[in-house]
Amino acid sequence: MKTAKDDQPRVWVVVVNWNGCSDTIECLESLLKYGGPLLSGVVVCDNQSSDGSVVRIAEWLGSRGVRSREFAFDGSAFTRVGSETFDRADECGSQVIIINTGGNLGFAGGNNVGIRYVRGSRGYEYIFFLNNDAAIGPGCIDAAVSRFAENQELGMVGCTILNKEPPEAVQAFGGASFQPWLARGSVIGAGAPIDRSVNRSLVESKLDYIHGAALMINRECLEKVGPMEEDYFLYYEEIDWAIRAKRAGYSLGYAQSALVFHKGGATIGSSSDDSKRSLLSEYYLVRNAVRFTKKFYPHRSFTVLPFLWLKTLEAWLGGDSLRAKVRVRAIMGKPRCHEPISATQ
Repeated sequence: MKTAKDDQPRVWVVVVNWNGCSDTIECLESLLKYGGPLLSGVVVCDNQSSDGSVVRIAEWLGSRGVRSREFAFDGSAFTRVGSETFDRADECGSQVIIINTGGNLGFAGGNNVGIRYVRGSRGYEYIFFLNNDAAIGPGCIDAAVSRFAENQELGMVGCTILNKEPPEAVQAFGGASFQPWLARGSVIGAGAPIDRSVNRSLVESKLDYIHGAALMINRECLEKVGPMEEDYFLYYEEIDWAIRAKRAGYSLGYAQSALVFHKGGATIGSSSDDSKRSLLSEYYLVRNAVRFTKKFYPHRSFTVLPFLWLKTLEAWLGGDSLRAKVRVRAIMGKPRCHEPISATQ
């Protein structure tokens, strides 16, 4: 892995892992191969996995001759495993940092630990958030950085996200548009063939938020807007972040040639087919639709809530009473009553 020179923009990659070390290793493999000269380092934030992820990832890195260091995070400081506590990361020049976050902090919480570490590092211009079940293509990081250079008003940039496994098709051109009256997103380009020509300006005009599987943010935007909102735990973090960025005066960009290959929702069952979606995924999608609407579009509650209740009734009448009950708990803001959920999406 080549690291950024002093006169080049410095990019850090943050990857959240939860019981998915095989996927994370594939992700790291792509970063080692295609990270390029702008990549300063990678932070793997492990949300207290129970599958031995930290050890297995460290062993794999060692087998590849890549230096790594492990830290534990206690909510306020990073402690080098087997060493003293650091408030900053300047003492650590490792290319890959593995952090035990101390619990399953959710997607936003895990990424925020990575943000905190990078902020205390030697320096950065960009942070690239990459799902652990995703892999970058050649020149991906350079292409995303170049898009920022072309437009100084951009605060966040998305990539062309493709299916990691057959059938080969587009998952997203950068991100999605959002319908506040239903609190639902519509992914731009989903299902399109890979060779489809894309009008970047048209895509960016439709972008309401960047797809969380591959999101790059610049330092200025992050410092002004702040980290991800952890209250959601899973889902709606990206649109929350994007709205805050837009209200702070930033635009969203799309780097067409920045290719990312993504499995998408394999761990948590976040299928677009309502009947196939896991109950855990169902709970957070519904609960956070309510929370997000109350926070940003309270006047839209008059359309969002009836829509959510209608979908709940459809599940009940369709014979899926368990799903209907989960949706009721989510709409009412009651705690979930099922097994722990992954912190990836």
